[in-house]
Amino acid sequence: MGIHHSTYYRWKKQVDRWGLEALRVRERRRPRMPNQIGPHLEQKVIAFCLGHPGLGPRRISAELRRAKWVGSGSQSTAFGGCFAALA
Repeated sequence: MGIHHSTYYRWKKQVDRWGLEALRVRERRRPRMPNQIGPHLEQKVIAFCLGHPGLGPRRISAELRRAKWVGSGSQSTAFGGCFAALA
């Protein structure tokens, strides 16, 4: 058959209990990312990274924490934004 016996019996149990509808692919809800930065701030980070390609995440985060930039300026935000810009 090509599937593990424990998977077969789990699927069989579901079909016996709820019918063939139990095997249909269900839609999943979109994952929530509570720590995700907003698109406006993300664009600022990307623009800064593209304007200063020689700076690393620590320096970028320090620059983003200055008064002229509003919002969080963590190193992971800087690294993620720059990585997204290069990809």
